Amino acid sequence: MQMSLLDNQIQAIQKLKQYNVGALFMKPGAGKTRVACELIKEVSPDYVLWITPFQTKENLANEIKKWGYEFPQDIIGIESLSNSDHLYLKCRDKLKKSSNSYIIMDESLKIKNKHALRTQRAIKLSRLANYRLIMNGTPLSRNILDLWSQLEFLSPKILNLSFSQFKKTFCEYVTITQIAKNKQQSMDIIKKYHNLEYLYQLIAPFIFSSSLELKVDWHYIRHDFTIDDELLQKYYEI
Repeated sequence: MQMSLLDNQIQAIQKLKQYNVGALFMKPGAGKTRVACELIKEVSPDYVLWITPFQTKENLANEIKKWGYEFPQDIIGIESLSNSDHLYLKCRDKLKKSSNSYIIMDESLKIKNKHALRTQRAIKLSRLANYRLIMNGTPLSRNILDLWSQLEFLSPKILNLSFSQFKKTFCEYVTITQIAKNKQQSMDIIKKYHNLEYLYQLIAPFIFSSSLELKVDWHYIRHDFTIDDELLQKYYEI
């Protein structure tokens, strides 16, 4: 299937193809997968690893096929990455053996928790790839701390800050300690942010964000029908 790229897709490709890493923060329906495939095609990789939520694996594979792209690739579920040592080691070996690999983290907010095993494994796999891309509708779900793991997946050189340093540089917070089930637990409450212009300068070159959605023509079909009294009564009951 061939279809011209939309303006925002062309802009994303032109910007991100300059780098080995990049982030696509585009709303659902804006064509992230098509942009990703074009970026992959630019570098002719010998291995492509897509990491995506398990329930979207089939849709992703169908979309890649629909646009006519063919890559030596694996599509794995992010949940499986933490549940299966075998799968993790298999992907790691393939990345190690490849000479020009590309890794894509779809729905990258799935790795916002730096403590999660799937986040740690995804980042370790990304270190083995020549090219790295993250995709999501938005980069944040709670606060700017969501960004750290996603940017670490791309490259630790972008921020060059540990998580603790990142939090101290850009957040003003208070730590609340409480006892729950005879255990002491601490939680940080962010009061406000600092140095956001500096943060933007660090990450802006590697991010393309667009709120544009695909233009879809709606077709309305009217179908008239009748219903008998018995079914009408059932309808009202339901």
